[in-house]
Order: sequence, then C-alpha cells, then structure tokens
Amino acid sequence: MIKQSGNMTQIEKQAFLRTAIKVLKKVDLVAGTKG
Repeated sequence: MIKQSGNMTQIEKQAFLRTAIKVLKKVDLVAGTKG
C-alpha cells in the first residue's frame, strides 16, 4: 500500500489522481455493462 503523507509533491498528486480516475472509470464501465 502507498502510505499517504502530507508532503506529496504536486507531480505525485497529479499522477495519483490520474490513476484513481482511470480506475474509477474502469469500475464504472464494468458496473455499467453488468447492468
């Protein structure tokens, strides 16, 4: 697991958000196809 710390750099934050959004979209697609 990634340990969340208060001193994440801006780049790390953006990369983390991008990854989270990608995962959420994938989950959304799967949930959508299942009905």
